[in-house]
This record gives sequence, structure tokens and C-alpha cells, in this order.
Amino acid sequence: MIDSQSVKASHTKTKGYDAGKKITGCKRHIAVDTDGRLLMVNLTTADISDGAYGRLQHMDKAAFLDFVIEIIKRSDDQKGFQGLPRR
Repeated sequence: MIDSQSVKASHTKTKGYDAGKKITGCKRHIAVDTDGRLLMVNLTTADISDGAYGRLQHMDKAAFLDFVIEIIKRSDDQKGFQGLPRR
């Protein structure tokens, strides 16, 4: 599972403005496995889009680490966050 969160960061050298959240600061991107174990953390400026995680980029990284990735998109009628059952 991959998600991000924009946070206020007044003490950083570089920061951006997240217009959706109306926050100036940083954005942390976190990936976990199906058991919730941390796989990756990436810190960017808040103006970086989090809605376009590249499938090919993640597949290349997964192959390098000998992981298997299955990308599951949520349904169009889903409202808010809803965890999907484990496969």
C-alpha cells in the first residue's frame, strides 16, 4: 500500500505548496506491505503530485528487490478510504 501525507515544515530548506490541502511544507510518501511493515519512505516538497505513482517505476524497483507487486485500483463508487481484503 502506498500513500502520502502533506505536513507543515517551517524549518526545511525546500518546501512547496499543496493547493489541495492548503499547506506549505513537505509531503511524505510511505509504502508498506500487506502486514503493515515499512518498505519505503520518501520525502518531497508538498507540491509534488501523489496521485500518479508510476506503475513501471514500482515494477522495476520491485524486480530489483525480488518483490511481487499487484496494483489494485479502487472502484469508482467508493467514498473515502476503505482497505481491501488480503489476497
